[in-house]
Amino acid sequence: MDRVCDSFLRETHGPFPVASCQRGAVLLTLLLTIVIFSILGASMLSTTATSTFNQVYANQASKVYYLAESGCRYAASNLRTSPVDCITCHSSDSGTTIETKPEPVGGLSDDSIKMHGKTYKLTGGGEFRIFLAPFWFKAKSGDLDTDDKTLTVHAIASSDGNDKLDFPEQFKTEESPSPSEDGGHLRVSEGAGAQYVKYTSITDNGDGTLTFNSISADEGELSELGSTVDIFPACLVKNDQALVEGGDLEVKNIPQGTLYAFPDAKCRIQIKATEDDGEGGEQEVTYTLTYKHAVVEGGGAWKLTNLRRLSDEDPFPASVKDKDIVTLYKCIQIRSTGAISETSRTLEQYEWIGPSGSTGDPITVPIVYNKEAPVGPLAGGNFYWVSQTGGDARGHNVLGISKKDGAIAHAPGGTTRGCYTGCHQTLAEEQDVRPDLGSGCEGCHLFVPETHHTDYGGYGNGSKHVTEDPWYRFLPENGVMDSGVEGIEHDKWNYGATSSLHNEYLGKPDVEMDKKANFFALGNTVTAFCCGCHGDFHDENEKANGSGYWHRHPSDHVIPNSGEYASAFGASGGTGTYDPDLPVARPDLSSGTPSGTVTLGAGGDIVMCLSCHRAHGSKYYKIMRWDYKGSPGGGEGGCSTCHTSKG
Repeated sequence: MDRVCDSFLRETHGPFPVASCQRGAVLLTLLLTIVIFSILGASMLSTTATSTFNQVYANQASKVYYLAESGCRYAASNLRTSPVDCITCHSSDSGTTIETKPEPVGGLSDDSIKMHGKTYKLTGGGEFRIFLAPFWFKAKSGDLDTDDKTLTVHAIASSDGNDKLDFPEQFKTEESPSPSEDGGHLRVSEGAGAQYVKYTSITDNGDGTLTFNSISADEGELSELGSTVDIFPACLVKNDQALVEGGDLEVKNIPQGTLYAFPDAKCRIQIKATEDDGEGGEQEVTYTLTYKHAVVEGGGAWKLTNLRRLSDEDPFPASVKDKDIVTLYKCIQIRSTGAISETSRTLEQYEWIGPSGSTGDPITVPIVYNKEAPVGPLAGGNFYWVSQTGGDARGHNVLGISKKDGAIAHAPGGTTRGCYTGCHQTLAEEQDVRPDLGSGCEGCHLFVPETHHTDYGGYGNGSKHVTEDPWYRFLPENGVMDSGVEGIEHDKWNYGATSSLHNEYLGKPDVEMDKKANFFALGNTVTAFCCGCHGDFHDENEKANGSGYWHRHPSDHVIPNSGEYASAFGASGGTGTYDPDLPVARPDLSSGTPSGTVTLGAGGDIVMCLSCHRAHGSKYYKIMRWDYKGSPGGGEGGCSTCHTSKG
């Protein structure tokens, strides 16, 4: 560089000092450096801006997804018929019976129908809009034309006819493949007067009606309608089949069409089966079941998977015969669109509407709210203590029992994470941020099923192992868990429980114990469910496997078989006696029955949230099972059950 510079200056300006040329070279280098860094800076700015934009977009996309999900949940909770108020039934002056609301005409109330097409704006920003499309229809006198062989059906409407719901897209002729080319079956009306018909095509009349063409009766002649009736999609059983609960059912359509009318989602069906009457003849029997998925088998055959009864008292068919009739009963599609500014997302889910509601036989229900101090609380404790003066720290503040906690605004152990403060901030008030999550009892016992009054009790030996929806004690997926809580249910909710007959809880030990709110890794456990609101408490140890120092008392950690713990629960040789007042979690519940022992050490039983706390309320500080502040080692069990050297 010096030589070039020196030669150039000498030729144009005569002799020039070399030092001056060197300073020029430095200046030129600085200029080049500035240019290069300017280019890099602009590039980095662009990259950073793009990254920030992408992050903002990702956040928006996530938010609209949850808004859409909220709409689905909100609609579902409003569609279900359930007791007027949980506490009405579950308090000591309830008369200990459950009554369900009578089902409105058509299975949907006017309030439910008016949700259709309505936009809900949330105070936290954003909105969701709900659309409803039932998979059943209405037909009135004269709608079934026996001469033209047509059946015209109407969309479900409000009692005044001013609000109508959508037809499912599957029934509209613009769909591909078009239902007009598929054909299928229908059940017309209910009960003894029901007739089953098949059709070859559908016409969308564009005026809120559909017409099914080339109608013919499965048996006998078509009968005209004398009154307004319900119309349901139907299909036929394929071949004679033996059935087992949890198994599958193969079905078909005649004419050979698809099973578009049966959604690939958990829905309710009725099977009209022909069985031997025991006297050499046959009789018709109707079974009510649910299926989980509708899976194509090919050749016009479909499989309805994971058949289940509505309740344990319902019969289950041992077998079905070729061409027995299967009816989809009162299924409704929910579509919800969540939106923030120009970003939106639409989700859909399916719900089935419960049977006509009438007061069933009086049954015993768990009393979780006594009007006087309870002598022996059930497994979850009692809200009585929360309702008393100064009771905020003695349980969950629940709508209908207690006002909002005066000391804390959010669930303890959840104030640092936005997903907690954005859900139900308190169970003691109606929510508008995530209305789908509910408040009061349904803030935890989300989406109590229509049949929950038959699910209570009646299990005989108290060994019902719950491994799927509606999940253990109706503790399902709560917005942060993938699914629900698994457990074995005592038929009287631990009333009169013994060491060998009691609730059992699933545990998953030593899972990344150095991470907060690690519910997704904790499986179908009570601890995972509690983490939904108290997730910061699941940051317990310095090390993921729990081998380091402890930040707080462990939860879902194996009880050691060493040191002071070797004699926990009166253990000798690694085995002690189970105490229903200090429950432990089990790593495996596949036996399906409660155990009367506690196993210590590797692969053994586990301390969990409910080992020390009750779920609803207790007379002790922080919902403890014993007087930890006044007598940490004594009282009802106490710390010394495990920490035997700390009497």
